[in-house]
Amino acid sequence: MNYLSLKTIKKDERLAYKVSLYCIMTTLCAEAGLDNDVIKQYWKKIGIDSTLERLLYVIKNLSTLVCRGPFVVMSYMMIAQSNKGFSRGMWFDSLHSVYMTYVDIIFTNDNHFQSLRDIIPEPLLRRKIQHMSDVKITHHEENIFT
Repeated sequence: MNYLSLKTIKKDERLAYKVSLYCIMTTLCAEAGLDNDVIKQYWKKIGIDSTLERLLYVIKNLSTLVCRGPFVVMSYMMIAQSNKGFSRGMWFDSLHSVYMTYVDIIFTNDNHFQSLRDIIPEPLLRRKIQHMSDVKITHHEENIFT
């Protein structure tokens, strides 16, 4: 992604990319997550200590992270919650939303995930979020002898 491509994207996507870049800066570059051992090992292997140099490295070499994958999902969770006023659990909800990139379905009773489902533009990701109020749980007796 370069500056010229930013001019051609929609306003909603531009906001998501900016928030995604913020998520990348805080979790990947500044190591502001819960378990940073893997991230620390990554930067040590590459040999970059400065947060700013890490951010520049990501923009130059890993720009896909801004527009695809877990950081984008995090950004949409933050945007969904900011539309209704910030929640104390927004950061943790955004960290949990990363799972959507790696699982087939998320069953949740958290209304913030329902809000995420309402705004996320990717249909595949929307289908992954199943709020428990939308799920019908049934029980069928099984007779193994018939």
